[in-house]
Amino acid sequence: MLTHASGEREALRHTVDVSRRTPNRGNADFHPVLATPGARLRKLRPDDRCHLIRIFSEQWHTVGTIGAPHHFSVERARRWIAARMSEEEMGYALHWAVCPITEDRLIGYVGLQDIDFQHRQAELSFWMETLQGSNEFQLQVAHAALAFGFMSLELTSMRSVSTPGRFEPAGVLSALGMRQLGPTSREGSVWTRFDDVHIWTIARDQWAEQLRS
Repeated sequence: MLTHASGEREALRHTVDVSRRTPNRGNADFHPVLATPGARLRKLRPDDRCHLIRIFSEQWHTVGTIGAPHHFSVERARRWIAARMSEEEMGYALHWAVCPITEDRLIGYVGLQDIDFQHRQAELSFWMETLQGSNEFQLQVAHAALAFGFMSLELTSMRSVSTPGRFEPAGVLSALGMRQLGPTSREGSVWTRFDDVHIWTIARDQWAEQLRS
C-alpha cells in the first residue's frame, strides 16, 4: 500500500493499491491490476474497442499527454489495442484500461511505455475522456502508474511528453512532481529534448522525497 503525504497535492493523499510483483517479460498472462479511490486499472481487452469508438464519437477529443488519439474507427480501435497487447508480450510496456471503480467500462488509458530495464527508465502516458473533476481523476490514475513503475518495476527515472499549450496534462504532470526541461537544457538528463514538445522528468529519489514531505 502506498500513501502520498504531500500537503500540496491533496489528490494524492488517497491510498493506492499496487502489486509488488515484477512482470515476467514474455508472459502474456501477467498483468497487474491497480486501484485508486475512483478508478480500477486493468488490462486492455479486444472488447474495449466499442468504448474507444464511443468516447470519440461523443467528444471528439481527449485530455492527456502527447499521443492521445483523436478518432477511432472500428479497425483503428482494433489495431490500437492489438499493438499495445503486443508491446506487453514483448516486455516493452505495460498498458492499462482506466475504468470507473464501480463499472468495467473503459473511459481512459494510462501506460508505461518504452520500458528500459537496463537503464531503469520508462515513459508515462495517459489520456481520459472529458469528465467533471477529471483533473483530480487523472492525477490519481497517473500517480498509480508512476508508483508502480518506481516501486514494483524498480525504475529510477520516468519521463512524460506533453504538447505545448495543453494545460490540463501539464497541470497533472506538475502535481506529480515532474519537472519540465527546457528545449535547450544541458542539465545532464538522459532524455532527448525537442523544441516542439514539452519533456517532463522525475527521478525515483525525488518522488520518494515528496512523499515524505
